[in-house]
Amino acid sequence: MPSPFPGMDPYLEGSLWTTVHTELSSTVARKLAPKLRPKYLALPTERFVLDVPHVTVEIRDVKSRQLVTAIEILSPTNKRGDGRRDYLAKRRRVLLSTAHLLEIDLLHGGERLPMQQPLPPAPYYIVLSREEKRPVSEVWPLSLAVSGRSALGRRTSAKKHRWRRKTGRGSPLRGISSTSRGRRARS
Repeated sequence: MPSPFPGMDPYLEGSLWTTVHTELSSTVARKLAPKLRPKYLALPTERFVLDVPHVTVEIRDVKSRQLVTAIEILSPTNKRGDGRRDYLAKRRRVLLSTAHLLEIDLLHGGERLPMQQPLPPAPYYIVLSREEKRPVSEVWPLSLAVSGRSALGRRTSAKKHRWRRKTGRGSPLRGISSTSRGRRARS
C-alpha cells in the first residue's frame, strides 16, 4: 500500500522532530555561511520553549553584529498552545525590527501563520517578510514531489504568491502603519 503521506514521514512531527529541527537548522547555517562571507555571519542560536530546544538561524552583519535576517524552521511547539503564543511574540519582535524574517513550515499539524488572506492549498509553506515590503509577505506553497509529481499527482512548481498579513486581532503587525516605519526598534 502506498504511503498516505507521499514525500514526508509523519512520525517526524512527534518525538523525532527535535533532532530533525536541530540538524536542519545547523545544515542551513553551514550551507549559507560561505555564501555570506565576508560581510555576514550565519549563526544557529538555541532557545528553549516549554523545555523544548528550538534553533533559529540568524544572519548578522559582521561589523555591527546587527540581526539582518532570522530564519525560523517552525516546530510543533511553535504552532500550538503556549508555545505558539511565545513564537508569535518573538515573531512580532522580529517584524518590528529592521530584520527580514524567513519562516519555513514543514509541518502538517498545528495552526498556520496568521495571514489576511487564506493560504493557497499546499502541505508546506515558506513565508518571507522583507523589512522594506511589510506588511506584504511573499509565500511559497510547497508540496514534496515524488518523481516530479506532487502527492496529488500534479506537476510541481515553486510558484510565489504575495499575501498581506492579517491586521486584525492576534496579528503580528496590529497597529503598525506605514507612517510608523521609522520608529521601529533596531535589534
